[in-house]
Amino acid sequence: TSICREFMMIFLHFAHEYTTTTPEPCSCTDKVKAGLSTGEKSFQKSGLLKPIYLGNTGFLLQAGTRGADKDTASYQQYLVMSRNECGQGVLDLFRFGAYRWSVLEKRAKGTTNPITNYDAFADAYYRIHADEHKKHRSITIGFRADKTLPDLTGNTSKDTYWAGLQFYHLASTFDLVNVNIMDVYNCLQMAKPVTILPGDGIDLTCDYAKCVGEEVKVGY
Repeated sequence: TSICREFMMIFLHFAHEYTTTTPEPCSCTDKVKAGLSTGEKSFQKSGLLKPIYLGNTGFLLQAGTRGADKDTASYQQYLVMSRNECGQGVLDLFRFGAYRWSVLEKRAKGTTNPITNYDAFADAYYRIHADEHKKHRSITIGFRADKTLPDLTGNTSKDTYWAGLQFYHLASTFDLVNVNIMDVYNCLQMAKPVTILPGDGIDLTCDYAKCVGEEVKVGY
């Protein structure tokens, strides 16, 4: 019986060890952290964000990333917006406001090829730490691309897409946080792009906004 008890204790030890070390789905593992590509400059510095339509409650933009070239079939990109550049009001607009964030394929007129699946993640992540200066607070939004064909715009070193933001109930929301749509546009111009490419331990269907927001500290 003592041998049985000893065997059971060993079994329970390994069972406990297994259950506590298995990462939760979509968690911020070391492999995900290692896959964060942070070398891209802000849109303002790269010139990869251009307005197509600007309205009082939203806008449509032509955006691009050099974190993925035209032959990259799948990737994720996140935009990290800092309080230092955007102000607390814009961050609060993403925290409390009602909005729709959309990403679409940029296509030549008359193209009949299969449409690329760009999927914008619905939730934004707000980074705030009591032991950090307020300027390091940030909002992170993101999307994933699952491309059916190489970039059809002819670009070889970047992927170009349409990005749209539409806010709702802005009369009350904008007054509450004391910002306007141009403040949001200017904030996006200063956003920090972070790209995740396919790799071991990375699930591109996961929303890693929290992981990106925590690992990529902005506001310097």
